[in-house]
Amino acid sequence: MCILCNSGLESRDHLYFSCSYTWDIWYSVAGRSGFSSPRVWNEILRHLQKLHTPTHTPDY
Repeated sequence: MCILCNSGLESRDHLYFSCSYTWDIWYSVAGRSGFSSPRVWNEILRHLQKLHTPTHTPDY
């Protein structure tokens, strides 16, 4: 049982997407940073990978 919202099993997916307590925090932080907040873990990972992928690779 999730100790933050008292509903659902405490898991990664629950804490990021289903828990009303953490979702309010996640949504607020995402909005301030200009990050759209998808509710699917794989979509978030893809978005974060795009942020860290260099657009130009230097020649060595």
